[in-house]
Amino acid sequence: MRVLDQTDRLIRRLRPAVLDDLGLVEAVRTTGENSLVDSGISFHFEVHEGEETRLSRDLEVAVYRVFQEAMTNVLRHANAKSVRVELDIGLDLLRASVEDDGSGMSFSSNEHATDRPRWGLVGMRERIFQLNGSINFGPSDSGGVRIEFEVPLRPKEP
Repeated sequence: MRVLDQTDRLIRRLRPAVLDDLGLVEAVRTTGENSLVDSGISFHFEVHEGEETRLSRDLEVAVYRVFQEAMTNVLRHANAKSVRVELDIGLDLLRASVEDDGSGMSFSSNEHATDRPRWGLVGMRERIFQLNGSINFGPSDSGGVRIEFEVPLRPKEP
């Protein structure tokens, strides 16, 4: 029975049921409310949706995982009081940002070779690049961190 429980947990991590049940927008909203608000962090979520709100499964999973990692980083490292998430789903492009008012981080390009890799940031970057998108990490206006990314929703024409 224990092996079945572990297998079930692994499967749920690979494909969160909330995506299947509610779609990307509500999955991000639910994750923010459940993880951030329950931890005492104010969560503001703004959505602009085009006509097509359900996206391909691979795109939804990758984008959800980027949001999930960003929120996890806020919980673990930011000491933030509030997080603002924006999601704009257009006909051809998905644009998004996650911004916190926490303690920020160094964005120096000349980090030391002995520094521990930031695996969460590496994972976010790889997920977005696999979708032919772009992602930027930088300081927010409030001194925390701002993550912005965009992903094309239609394949590039040859």
